[in-house]
Amino acid sequence: MQRASKTLLIRIAVLVAIFIAAWFWEWQGTSLCLFHTLTGLECPGCGMIRAFHAISHGDFAAAINYNIFAPVVYLCFMTILLSDIAYLTMGRRILPRIPEKMKQVSAYNALFLVIAYGILRNIIPMEALI
Repeated sequence: MQRASKTLLIRIAVLVAIFIAAWFWEWQGTSLCLFHTLTGLECPGCGMIRAFHAISHGDFAAAINYNIFAPVVYLCFMTILLSDIAYLTMGRRILPRIPEKMKQVSAYNALFLVIAYGILRNIIPMEALI
């Protein structure tokens, strides 16, 4: 098997595991976030597991309350998963290649949004952000 195929299979397995865990996972009231445990503050990713669980069960309002970026991340993960499966089964990409410059600009914008959200969610109550 080619190296690219092995990498795709691993990525598919990880994404499927995330979606399965999100479907069955039930929050027990303890935080899994090391940052939150050590500082008492919420990181930009806090609530993502609960949000994925809510999205998996069709509760988008709860998902946004847990983490405002959860629907976007969920959609990105689902798109990557379906794209990888299509590539393995059909042998061709269904999504266009993204130019390198656009990847860099998008990464910087995403980083800015995540940092700003991480700061704001600890200063302003979540209800005020929505």
